[in-house]
Amino acid sequence: MTARKGNNAQKTNAMASKRREKQRRGIRWLVGNKRALCGVVGVFMAFVAFSCKLQGEPMQHATTRTPDPILCANILHAIAHVESKDRDIDAHEDGVSFGRYGVTQRAVAELIRVGHLMDIGIEYDLADPTVNASVAKAYLLLMFERAGGSWWNACEKYHGSLVKGANEAYAAKVWAAMDDQKGKS
Repeated sequence: MTARKGNNAQKTNAMASKRREKQRRGIRWLVGNKRALCGVVGVFMAFVAFSCKLQGEPMQHATTRTPDPILCANILHAIAHVESKDRDIDAHEDGVSFGRYGVTQRAVAELIRVGHLMDIGIEYDLADPTVNASVAKAYLLLMFERAGGSWWNACEKYHGSLVKGANEAYAAKVWAAMDDQKGKS
């Protein structure tokens, strides 16, 4: 019986050493072929840049599954600039949007429906700057999720107009406002 245990231990050790050797060879291959890998990565990045250009979206905002909190904050700031010129206002001229971020009760209803906000039995005070900011962020992140990880498409969905071309124009204004912010800093 002890001989069998010894043989099993030897087999396990042999298999472990083979695994380690494969890993070492893999690392050596990666180091030895870094030029080839750089070429593959370069081709991939060119493809991403081309596909982003087709979508009209800057490359640094390519589709991703995890939202970047800094980019989200920059987009919200740009939305505030587009919606209200960074002012805390009550109702907008359209009579539907409220506050700095132009949030609507329709957005609140959708956030309640999907469980991102609690139904408190009364309407949320969207003229309150704190409520407006938190609802705007939650709604933008929901739109990001629905847009498949594209911030550009999330901005289009955030606007939510039924007029053809209005959402694309809105997203373009938001990106232009972000570019202006970069230029000032």
